[in-house]
Amino acid sequence: MAELNIIDISLELREGMVVWPGDQPFRLTQQGSIQSGSTANITALQMSSHTGTHVDAPYHFLSEGRTLDKVELRHFCGPAVVVEAAGPSIDLKAVETAAIRSGDIVLFKTENGQRQRQDTFQEDFAFLTEEAALYLVAQGVEGVGVDYLSIAQFGREAVVHRIILGAELGVIENVVLDHVSPGRYLLAALPLKITGGDGSPVRAVLIDGLEDFS
Repeated sequence: MAELNIIDISLELREGMVVWPGDQPFRLTQQGSIQSGSTANITALQMSSHTGTHVDAPYHFLSEGRTLDKVELRHFCGPAVVVEAAGPSIDLKAVETAAIRSGDIVLFKTENGQRQRQDTFQEDFAFLTEEAALYLVAQGVEGVGVDYLSIAQFGREAVVHRIILGAELGVIENVVLDHVSPGRYLLAALPLKITGGDGSPVRAVLIDGLEDFS
């Protein structure tokens, strides 16, 4: 059997990393150290549920939406297609011309790759338009992912999130795609099973080298 190519598309969690304005900064606190006499090294984490590469549950924008412990995992694990989209937004033309199939998790590779390498939050990131979001829902996709902290335009987050999450699709944000070629893969980006959770950081990977999943 040929060796699978597993491609990490996750941001490294580290102190000082960029988070959404107003969110809890990432903190790693040492609680036990072998060097200091403890039996084991133990650390505590402090962060927003939307830190780094993460997923959104419908409850994030819908008061009656499903929480993480209730979501269907097929929205975050399954056949995926990486689509390259040029320009300041992911518009209707970009999604209409892409090779998207029903059941896909669609990951958009945009100019945001440059913004992910910046040390400060970038408000002008490429985003999914309302028309494109409606089209993706109509095509029967399982989820949508982007390469910055939000799928929606900064300052206008609610509408697009509610279109995607209202259809109970997966939302995967801040994936790292600048080293990934457009094409078809298997995606695994499973969230923690948090009771009442609205989002969760994930270790997202693409698996290449498998036969077509359709």
